[in-house]
Amino acid sequence: MRIIRDGEVNRVNELKPDEVKALWADPILRQSNTLDGLFHSLVVLCEADGDCQFYPSIANALAETVEGRNSPDAMFIHCGGKDRMPKIVSALHAVGVPLRVIADFDVLRDEKPLRPIYEGLGGAWGDIQADWRVVRDSVSAQKAQLGTSDFRNAIQKSLEKVGDAVVVPDAVLSEVRDHTRKASAWSHAKSTGEAFV
Repeated sequence: MRIIRDGEVNRVNELKPDEVKALWADPILRQSNTLDGLFHSLVVLCEADGDCQFYPSIANALAETVEGRNSPDAMFIHCGGKDRMPKIVSALHAVGVPLRVIADFDVLRDEKPLRPIYEGLGGAWGDIQADWRVVRDSVSAQKAQLGTSDFRNAIQKSLEKVGDAVVVPDAVLSEVRDHTRKASAWSHAKSTGEAFV
């Protein structure tokens, strides 16, 4: 339960037992401190642990530039990827925890998980659906860094390095992942950001 005192009134929001069970069923969330968000004035969801170190350091540095401003009472939680975000958004929003979500650019690639994240924050999908489609379709229509034949050739060259080895070397796996990223316009868009759009 989250209790917020507003003047002389205490507002109570409850997370139902079945909602707590749903959170607890996810091993990453069970091992995280997600429910500690109940005791902060703001929770910021990020995809990865590195994001949860980077963004608070920026927030603290900005707070130090203004005399008399304290660092925000914000808790940064990593979700282990964008696909887990809707579950946490839904649970924390249900108990009235103010939330912000910081996701990588490629969250715009598919309706899921973007739509449940947006609706979980209280938004109406119909308000942004047309704009989202314009962005998604525009990025998807762009030429990737590697076309199909170039991608095939690059993968083949990487695999030739393996030879008769029993185990694929990490360096070759890394090359294959890099080729795969370059075969999608979304990977290029993710690394370029707003300028790509």
